Amino acid sequence: MPVDARRSRFRFVRCSPFPILFHFRRQVEVESWSSASDQTIGEAESQVAASTELRSRIDEALTAAARRLRTQADAVDDALERRVAQVEHSRVALENQIDQVVRGVVEMERLQTDLRRAGFNNGLPLRVAQQRLQTRKARPQPAENCTDLPQSGLLAEVAGSEGAAQQLEAAEAAAEARLAELLRVRGHLESEVRVRRRSLQVERRQVAPLRSHFPSTLDISG
Repeated sequence: MPVDARRSRFRFVRCSPFPILFHFRRQVEVESWSSASDQTIGEAESQVAASTELRSRIDEALTAAARRLRTQADAVDDALERRVAQVEHSRVALENQIDQVVRGVVEMERLQTDLRRAGFNNGLPLRVAQQRLQTRKARPQPAENCTDLPQSGLLAEVAGSEGAAQQLEAAEAAAEARLAELLRVRGHLESEVRVRRRSLQVERRQVAPLRSHFPSTLDISG
């Protein structure tokens, strides 16, 4: 290879110093850098303070909401306890009423028995008096069939016995109607008592255990 070619291959190119000077001219002073750094740090501290304040407000809001929820839960628990007490009181009152109705049923049944016995006892003299009247009408001579004192007494006796029999039948019908009404009322009361007992069972065995697991204010607010 010729010498000139080798020299041209290893020829150094002279660089201008102006780009280097220009690069150094773009750098800032220490004061500017310090001011910019302080500004950046200040902005960061401001954002941290704002975040801390926001977090504090969020915590306060969460705590207030948790307190409201806990207060509402306590109010619900109190309302449930009052409702349970009311249902229990109603159940006891209904059962007491059932006892009274049962006593009324027993009394009506006893009254019906007494009325039937009275009707039977009243029927004996009535049949005797009627038989005596029929016997007197069978006398052979028409002149003998006169309205004498015995005849008048028998007629009055029959009329009185028939009136008593009608009264006894009316009283027995009234007692039977009253007994049917008492039995209907007892069935209704017993149905209401079953409803109250079922309600109490639900409240005490299902609702109350669930309500006992309601979280506290600390658990709600996290």
